[in-house]
Amino acid sequence: MSGISLSMKVSTNCLFDQSLDQLISHSNRL
Repeated sequence: MSGISLSMKVSTNCLFDQSLDQLISHSNRL
């Protein structure tokens, strides 16, 4: 159970980091 939630947390962190990077690069272009 803990392993599943851990991998889910890691994948959501990855997605969040990617969207954050896109947001930062987008605002840098403005």
